[in-house]
This record gives sequence, C-alpha cells and structure tokens, in this order.
Amino acid sequence: MVAPALVGALAAAGGQPGGGSVDARAEVAAALYAASATQAAAERSADAKLRAQRAEIERLRVETGAGRAANAALRAALTASEEKYVAELAGRDRAYAQEIAVFRDAVQNIASTSEGAAALARFNSGDETGALSILDDLRRGRDAARRKRADIESASDGRRIALLALQARARGKLSTSQAIARYEEVTRLDPGVHADWAELAALYRNASRLTDARRAAERAARTASNDRERASASRELGDVLAAQGDGGGAVDAYLRYYQLAQNLSESNPADSDLQYEVAMAHSRIGNLFAAKQDWEGASTAYGSALVILQSLFVAEPRSVFRQRSLATGMERAGDALMALGDNDEALNLHRGALGIRGLLAEHDPESATAQRDLAVSHEKMGNMLLVTGKLDEGVAEYREELKILKTLTARDGSNWDLQRGASVAYEKIGDGLSAKNERDAAAAAYRDGLALREAMVKHDGANAGWKRDLLVMLAKIAGVSDDRRYAERGLEAANALDKAGLLEERDRWIIEALKKRLAQ
Repeated sequence: MVAPALVGALAAAGGQPGGGSVDARAEVAAALYAASATQAAAERSADAKLRAQRAEIERLRVETGAGRAANAALRAALTASEEKYVAELAGRDRAYAQEIAVFRDAVQNIASTSEGAAALARFNSGDETGALSILDDLRRGRDAARRKRADIESASDGRRIALLALQARARGKLSTSQAIARYEEVTRLDPGVHADWAELAALYRNASRLTDARRAAERAARTASNDRERASASRELGDVLAAQGDGGGAVDAYLRYYQLAQNLSESNPADSDLQYEVAMAHSRIGNLFAAKQDWEGASTAYGSALVILQSLFVAEPRSVFRQRSLATGMERAGDALMALGDNDEALNLHRGALGIRGLLAEHDPESATAQRDLAVSHEKMGNMLLVTGKLDEGVAEYREELKILKTLTARDGSNWDLQRGASVAYEKIGDGLSAKNERDAAAAAYRDGLALREAMVKHDGANAGWKRDLLVMLAKIAGVSDDRRYAERGLEAANALDKAGLLEERDRWIIEALKKRLAQ
C-alpha cells in the first residue's frame, strides 16, 4: 500500500518527486495523485483498482525517465497502462480524470514544500479532509502570488506607457483624463510605488479632482521609502491642501517639505536637484505669505528661491529645465516686488521671464508646457503694464494670454487648471477695459469668464477657491453692469461663503460693495 510509506518516500526522494530511488519516487507520485483533487475525488482515489493502476503507470514512467532501457516495449506498456487508467476513470467520473490532469504539476510542486509534505502525511494518516483543506489553501496562496507577480509585471509595462503618455500630454497630444486613466491602472496593479502616486496626485490636481488628489498625495507619503521621496510627498500634499483652502494643513506640509529638502541638501551639497527642491520649498512658503497678502514675507521667500535658481541656471545655462525654473522664480519675485511698489525692478524681472518663456516656446512650439508658461508670462506683463498706466498694452498682453489658453483648452478640455487660466485672462481683459472706462466691453469679457467659472464650480462644488473666483467675477460684473441680478447673485454667494467660514478677510469688501450697488 502506498499511503503509509509516504513520509519515508518523501525523505528518500529528497523532499521532491524528481529525486531519490525509482521506487520511492513512484510511490510519492502515486500518493500525490491520491491527494490532488476534491474530497469527492479523494474518496474515489481510495479504490484499490485505480490505485494499483496509478502505481504501475508511475513506476513505468519513472523507469523510462531514469535512464533505464527505454525500449519500445517499455514505452508501449506505459502508454497502454495510461490509456487503461484514463478509460477506467472516464467511465466512473470524467470530471475526475480532467481534474487529475490539470493538477498534476501543481500538486507535485506542493510536495516540495514543508507545508505540502506535512499535509500529505496527514492525508495518508487518515485526515483527508484536513489535509485537503491545507492543500487548497496552499494552492490559493500560490495562485494569488502568481497573480500578484503578473500584476507587477503588467504595471511595469503600464508605467513605461504612462510615462510616454505624460510626454504626449506635455506636447498637447493627450488629455489629462487620458493620462490619469493610465496612472490609475498602474497604481491599481502595483500600489506600492511612491512615484506613481505622486504623479497621479499632480494629475488629479490639474483636473481639479482635489479629493482624489489628496488621497493620492497621502498614498505617496505612505509609500515613500526615503527622505527624498518624503519631501516630494510633502510638497504635493501641500499643493493639494492649498488648493482646497486648508491653509494650516498646507503650512505644515510645506514646512516638512522645507526641512527635509534643507537637510538633504546640506548632506549632499553637490546634488543640484536637492538645491532645486530647497528653492521650491522657499517658493511654496512664499505662496502662503502671498495668499495672506504678507508681501514682505513673500518677497523674502521668493528672493531666497530666486538666488538658488539663478546659481543653478549659471551652472547649466543650456538646460531647458533650469531656464524654465529661473523664469518662474523671476515672475514670483516680480509679483511680490510689484505688490510692495517696486515697479521698476518688478518690470525688469517680468520682462526677463517673458524673454525666456518666448524663446522656449519658439524653440518647441508643440510643447503645451512651454505654451502655458508663455501665457502666464503675458499675464504677468499685462499686470505690470496696467499698474504703470499702460492700459492698451496691458490689455494686448492679456489677449495674447487668452489666445494661447484657448488653443490649449481645445486640446485638453479635462485640464481644469487651463480652464481657470482662461477665466483669469477674461477677468484681466475686463479689468483693463474697465480701467479705460469701456464698461460694456468690460462686462462682456467678465461674462465670458463667468461662464467658465460657473462650469468650474459645477464640475467641483467643493473647491473653495473656485467659489471665490466665481464671487469675484460676479462682483466685477456688478461694478460695470446695470443688471442688478449679478449683484444679487454675488451677495448671495458671498454670504454663503461667509457662513461656511470660507470668506477670507481680504474679500470682505465685496459684501459691502455689493450692498452699496444694490442700494443705488
């Protein structure tokens, strides 16, 4: 009888069906087949006739594969025995025959593990049900592991494609939603990679899916394996929280980002990428100061960032990335100086940034990133020209901005960051026309911008910043239009924001202005 000798046979075979003596391996193989199927199949395998047939088959197979004289007669005997066995099984239970064939290799692999060997020993001692339960668990575990490996391999391929998708998006050939779909699939298949979550968070933020962006940024933080990745995750989380209007949370995230970046840079002074991260940390802190109208604080932070960015540019003047980063730093420093009344220096910085942006866009006209940057520079120059009284020139800059943004939004309608940019361009055009006392033309521009902002709020009603944008546009239309409905809508929106605790102190003038307008 095969079963009682199973443990010893396993030992003789070296724990695997492929080693040891012919007799031992044949005995193991026969026992494996007895334990390979369901409980119902196991009961059938106890049939003495079937056992004897199976043992003979395995003996002949092992002899054939062990280097013994594999003459025609031996092979014929093996074939005949197998056919007889299968026929017998088919006559009793066709499903059982199929099951045996499917599980042959899998069960033999199980025998090579200590758990599998122990389960088989239990089977042969009479605990068939308990043993089969263990073997089923082992099989399911192996199946899960195989699926996981397959998912990871698929994610690796998907990641390469997703990176190409990002490049296509940057060139205006692919929408933000299409890029998001690819990174969602990659993170589903392989959820443990920090860089994937960080990229997905930024894409969600561009699409104004801020709840999703926050979730992705938090996953980026949890999957970070070193301080560099933790710094990146803190930066992205800060960006999302700032967009959500969570100033306190953004401050905490940006301070973590700054401290991590500073420590890394001090430990690796030759790493220019870490110096760049320090500059970005200064810049993010500057943004928080600017949001609170603390222009002294903003100017200090932006100035610190600009010093680093200038040194990086000097070291790599041909780098497009360094050029682009320097232009951004110049614009932010210029904004703060303009707010502080230093218009001459602010204008110099903005002119310099526009020059860099123009060259980059001219060099790579298909780059959506370069075109978006150029649009921003036109807006900054427009702001400076309006402040210095050059209204016609300022409006012309804003129209150039709008022209670019219309082209970009036509390519990527799912990028709500671009949609907001276009609404700002309409607002700025309206501001310039209003300053020229062209009220009707100003109202028309504001209404075009209002339509975009209404669509934005409809898309994401939880975005406090967009609600504020909508309120500002309503107030500006009310200021140049005789239609009282805009003032009424604006006052309603302002009171709703105030009740929700989302109306900032800098915007309280809007309530009084709208009340005054309605009292006329």
